[in-house]
Amino acid sequence: MKNKNWLELSQYFSNERVKASFSLKQSINNKNHDAIDFAKIYGFKHKLIAIPNQTHSNNIKKITLGGKILNADGVFTSNPMVVCSIKVADCLPIFFAHRTELFFGIVHAGWRGLVNGIISESIRLIKSECISLKSIDVFIGPSIQACCFEVGNDIVERFSPNFIKQNINSKYFVNLQGIAKNKLEYEGILKKHIKVSKDCTFCQLERYFSFRRDGKKSRRMFGLIGSK
Repeated sequence: MKNKNWLELSQYFSNERVKASFSLKQSINNKNHDAIDFAKIYGFKHKLIAIPNQTHSNNIKKITLGGKILNADGVFTSNPMVVCSIKVADCLPIFFAHRTELFFGIVHAGWRGLVNGIISESIRLIKSECISLKSIDVFIGPSIQACCFEVGNDIVERFSPNFIKQNINSKYFVNLQGIAKNKLEYEGILKKHIKVSKDCTFCQLERYFSFRRDGKKSRRMFGLIGSK
């Protein structure tokens, strides 16, 4: 279901107690809006909003409280009072949730995070909780797609050739969603439990912010996942 002001994502998770959303340009008009503002507008009553200080790392943390989470690009929790958040403007927002139990999280995965193993680190954390990977649902949200993610010769070799296309002008375009999905399956997440948005943040000017398109003036979208 698509609300005019945000994407409702709860339907992508088998666990009926999980609630998730992704903001759009229309979600909040205030330029200084943050994840807490969006959580309130979306309808979360929770006061514990976890806000990672994202640095394009592969650092993933299990948390029990809200507030600022230093040096992290992904947060997971089993505390029903906590809402996990990330901010993006082209990077992949990757949502995770247990299919029956209250365990969930969200990861900010840019190309640097992907090549440096952020998905492997996420899986490592899940395994450390003695959770079967077969019981995890994953949703990869709106992000820059292969149609628009052009890379130069200096970094193209960091990606698998299976996810690179070269056009007639010898420019390289990378399918980040394909890389992420392939890695999730390789690590043990079932293919049928992974859903991927086809929305390109670069293409859809009216709906999404895009750092690649708008540069430093670009604002951010917010991904939230918590319990009902």
